[in-house]
Amino acid sequence: MRGTGFSFGELDYLYTTGYISALKEFHGMPVPAPLQVADHSSRDVLLKEVLALTKLNWNSAALGGLLPITIKFSGLVGESMREIPPDRDPLPEFKYYI
Repeated sequence: MRGTGFSFGELDYLYTTGYISALKEFHGMPVPAPLQVADHSSRDVLLKEVLALTKLNWNSAALGGLLPITIKFSGLVGESMREIPPDRDPLPEFKYYI
């Protein structure tokens, strides 16, 4: 189920995709893979925040993604910046990456 968390040693894992009981539907990849969450002090608070951030992609009709939007967006910006020719400086303004 989406939102299920479990611990293995010092690491916590969270399913951010999967079956959503309120909708009685499965959303996500065919086999959900948990997201590893580490380096934290308040496990329950952090897992709730990570799960909430997976639902913040307003540019998608999906109910949730595997990664929190903050991590996914930074990866997309990185992909765009790789296309900048070496002889040009990247534009630092956020508006160029939306």
